Amino acid sequence: MNKTNMLFIVTKSGQSIKLQENQITETPYIRLTKGDRIVSEIRYNDKEIKEVLCITSKGWGLRFLLSDIRIMGVGGSGVSCMKLTSKSGYIIGAEGLLSPNLAT
Repeated sequence: MNKTNMLFIVTKSGQSIKLQENQITETPYIRLTKGDRIVSEIRYNDKEIKEVLCITSKGWGLRFLLSDIRIMGVGGSGVSCMKLTSKSGYIIGAEGLLSPNLAT
């Protein structure tokens, strides 16, 4: 079975980027805006991790499928993975979730 190793990065402001392992170089993975920073880097195998859970500073969470985020090139600004407001706060972390059939 061929498994693809991936990298998913999430920033404090809700931007994210999904890369294939063979795209990873010494260049910046994602373009950050002023005041933004990376809060989570998830290295995963696309056969095992199917979902991500993002948590905000005010306790809100959003669970979404990684397949909803397209693979992008290194150095892009990424896509929004969570709409943030003053009510939700900023993203403090994200974790990959195991596929239900792999969880024990």
